[in-house]
Amino acid sequence: MGRALLKGKGDINEIAEFLTEEMSGNVAHKIHKTIGENEVVLLIFTKHYMRIRGEATLTVLIHQDLDELFVDAIAAGCGNSIGAFLSSAHENFSSKVSKILVQKGFKSCLLKNGGYKDESSINCTR
Repeated sequence: MGRALLKGKGDINEIAEFLTEEMSGNVAHKIHKTIGENEVVLLIFTKHYMRIRGEATLTVLIHQDLDELFVDAIAAGCGNSIGAFLSSAHENFSSKVSKILVQKGFKSCLLKNGGYKDESSINCTR
């Protein structure tokens, strides 16, 4: 399973649209909700791997907290192949979200081992 957590600023709808356009997977579902004064967007992407007869899904949750946006991305899936290849496919799928959003000034809040970077200065623990 691959995971990414990012923090940044911007319009939630523009960020969701930019991410959708830049991702190579197909958008299977998009849900947009307003809860009080905050907005939430849920995107689910799928990517098929013909070589391993498998599929990866990427679930991306974008939510607004005051003037900041938080993006959680989790990739998972299944296939008929060696686990290491599928695991690296998940990592690649979720890390693509980070690479895309860094272009918009977002900062990653997770280390490779899954731990959080400097929680006090980035405040990604929500």
